[in-house]
Parts: sequence; C-alpha cells; structure tokens
Amino acid sequence: MHTCAPPRDEHPRSQTLWTCPDCGSVWEAVPSEGGIFDFDRNEVVSRAEWIRLETGPAALAG
Repeated sequence: MHTCAPPRDEHPRSQTLWTCPDCGSVWEAVPSEGGIFDFDRNEVVSRAEWIRLETGPAALAG
C-alpha cells in the first residue's frame, strides 16, 4: 500500500499545493499557527500542516 506525504525540506519554499507523483493525491498546506514577519525576506514565515484534498486514482487502485 502506498502512503504518500508531502516533502519536508530543510529549506522550504513557498508552496500551497503538492501533488504526489506516485499516486496523484493532492495536498494543501494550511497554517498551523500565527507567523512572524521576517524583515530580511520581507515576508511572513509560518509553519504549515498538510491536509489531503483528494485521493489520487492510483491510491484507490491499491
């Protein structure tokens, strides 16, 4: 059985959607807490949790 999970990089990029290349499931990043403003990058930095929006067809076939 395939269990997919979005990447957890050491140097994350701004990313709100991720699609598993193996099964096609679509995941969305949602903020888990309030963020802090990074003046060097001129953006808000926050932690996110991933939720699966839809299960891909390959995941259902297994």
